Parts: sequence; C-alpha cells; structure tokens
Amino acid sequence: MAHPAGAWSIVLLGDVMLGRGVDAVWRGGRPAESFWGSALPVLRAADGVLANLECALTTHAEPWTATPKVFHFRASPDATAILAAANIRWVSLANNHSMDFGATGLVDTLAHLDAAGIAHAGAGRSRAEAMAPSLVTLGAVRVGLIALTDNEPPFAAGEARPGTWHTRIGTTEAVLAPIAERVGALRAAGAELVVLSVHWGPNMVEEPHVAHRAFAREVAALGVDLVHGHSAHLVQGIGLCDGRPIL
Repeated sequence: MAHPAGAWSIVLLGDVMLGRGVDAVWRGGRPAESFWGSALPVLRAADGVLANLECALTTHAEPWTATPKVFHFRASPDATAILAAANIRWVSLANNHSMDFGATGLVDTLAHLDAAGIAHAGAGRSRAEAMAPSLVTLGAVRVGLIALTDNEPPFAAGEARPGTWHTRIGTTEAVLAPIAERVGALRAAGAELVVLSVHWGPNMVEEPHVAHRAFAREVAALGVDLVHGHSAHLVQGIGLCDGRPIL
C-alpha cells in the first residue's frame, strides 16, 4: 500500500505461542532472537509486526477450570523479550488461550505487555476494555487495531469481568455496529490504516466458511482496510474487497 510519507511495510503473523517447549527452551537461556530463525531479518526490516498471542504471560499456576479445556498455554513473563526481538509492536489477545490461566493470568499478561511497550487489544479487565481498539504508529503510519474472536465463548468478558471480545461472526446489526463504532473512533483519532484482527473458526479447515467471507466483505465496507484472520493453523486464502486485503 502506498502512503504519502513514502514506502513502508508491516508484517502480520498468525498464532504465536510461547508456552510449553518454547518456554522451557527460553528458561534454559536461549537468546530471544534465535526463536525466529531466518524470518528475523524480514520481521526487523518492517516498520512493525502484528501478531496473535496465544498464551498467558504469567507465573500464576492455576489453569482455567470453569469449563473443560484440553490445552493451557503460559509463558514466563519475561518472554516478552522474544516478541520484542521480532519487532512485534502489537498483539491480539482475542483468542481461545488468553484466559488459559484465568483472570489472574490475563491481568498479568496485560501488565507484562504494557511494561514491555507492546500494545494489545481484544481482551481486558472488563468488556469495555476488551472491546477497546489500539492506535499504534508504525514508521510514519498511524495504524488502528481492533481485535475480536468467535472462539471459546466462556472466555467472554463481562461488564466487570476480565475476558475477551467474543462475538458471533455474522452480518447482523448487532455484530457490525460495535465494529463500525470503533472504526469511526479510530479514524477520528487519526488512524490512516485500520486493521481488524479476528480469531475465527476451527483449526485445520482449508477454506473459510461462507459466513466468514460475508462478514469480511461487510467490515471492509465499514472502512476496515485489512482483515487479519487467524486460528486455522494454515493459510485458507487471500482476497481483495474493493482493494482491501482479506487474509
């Protein structure tokens, strides 16, 4: 995409998980830069990297037990250094692992990301905070970021309960109006590019659901410049809607 300030670039990553074996190796003293291999020069050459963070950053050891869950991912709080090494400037927390260690784990994650200077959206201490967008300057471009998910309904934030921005994926007014409101607020705040990061659908499905395609077209019409989709653990496809990328 061209911009009046000149050439610029952002990199979008899918699901980034720093727990389990990754955390064990990190605690063993491996350098932060080494986790990214040959991708590191590409990540560092960009004006900024956006990713979906699928683990809690916490020392809290009690996993989520309110509903059945097979996998619980957490990483050492200082694993933010791995994110910083890759030029990751913002992460989505709207996914099915942000609450793996409960409200305490999520609140810890927010605090550790803030301390590391890594912006975030999609989860918070309340529904209002979970739905709050971010505005990040990458190079010369002000990027507005919105994050939501249709995964793990029990993780949904409440009025005064920590959790994620959980929503159904659809084209109803109830689904689209909150997104439109945040797009407008970001534009008013000076966002030149608006990204919607959405953690949707099940793993290992090779093509996006027809409802996801319809939703993506609708949010593009609302003014979202780029749809950053993830969750499938593979690339389902890339399309354009009036010149706006849908990933």
